[in-house]
Amino acid sequence: MKVSVCVPIYGVEKYIEQCVRSLMEQTMTDGIEFIFVNDCTKDKSMSILNQVLEEYPHRIDQVKIIEHEVNKGLPSARNTALNEAKGEYIVHCDSDDWVEPTMYESMYNKAKISNADIIGCGFYIENGNNSIPIIDNFNHSPIDGLKCLLVMRDMHFNVWQRLVKRSLYTDNCIVFDERFNLGEDCYACIRLHSVAQKLSTVRKPLYHYRTSNKNSLVHSSNKKGEKELSIMMDTAEKSLIKQGLLQELSLHFKSFCYMHKFWQTFFYSDDYDFSWYKSYRKELNKNVFKLILPISMKIMVLIGSIISFSVFKYLIIRYKLCLQTLHKKE
Repeated sequence: MKVSVCVPIYGVEKYIEQCVRSLMEQTMTDGIEFIFVNDCTKDKSMSILNQVLEEYPHRIDQVKIIEHEVNKGLPSARNTALNEAKGEYIVHCDSDDWVEPTMYESMYNKAKISNADIIGCGFYIENGNNSIPIIDNFNHSPIDGLKCLLVMRDMHFNVWQRLVKRSLYTDNCIVFDERFNLGEDCYACIRLHSVAQKLSTVRKPLYHYRTSNKNSLVHSSNKKGEKELSIMMDTAEKSLIKQGLLQELSLHFKSFCYMHKFWQTFFYSDDYDFSWYKSYRKELNKNVFKLILPISMKIMVLIGSIISFSVFKYLIIRYKLCLQTLHKKE
């Protein structure tokens, strides 16, 4: 078996038909398997999945459907698929997204030519009628790749844009941490890149990442999400220490932690909990310009260091509400 495509099903009946069709219509016809894991979805997703699969009888032997007896969460669903996978390479696909017809054939061909452990591709950010191409570049040495990954330059934390040798998972006991649903991609990608010997890229956008699904996990974070992110960052740090990589990656890892806590606090927290920023405001405002962060974030921190905290908090809330209004109009 060449490629295993792992697909968790978690309440996406509005989008799953497009996802499944894009998988069944892959140009890769042989040596591919599709593993669907039903994490006790309560909607009609599984019914729609089975209806679509009936239209592709030539794929029937390539499809596995696994049922969770209870809802276990996204990381667990990914792990279930990993345990069942038989492919030389593994890739994930979220069931509210879709892929280009040539995605897995293109990435597998690149894998065989380059003999890389991880092959990345670009993707489209899909938000209503807007489709924004993102072209990532994985053509780095393993350590430089980790640095790029941590500060999200050339790379993003998405397991669905990575074709990964299954041996990286099995030989290094890498699984998705089931303690958190938010940030499971980050942790897994850091672990995978920390043991990869070679990276390669298909420099085309081949995956369509849907941001307009308001039921997706990334849009449902709150204080629980903040706690999960903190656990994820602590776990990632311990892993890098164990592998002797943290000292070389110190600046990049600090930037990674700050970036994720910043966006989680200001943009993903439903109850606008600014306690983290308020507690560390002076220290962060003093040291943030030493970190490797997006210019937009540094500008926001600069504004926050000049004006009062209450005014800064008000502006952030208004900005987020404006973004939400624009999103609803789309």
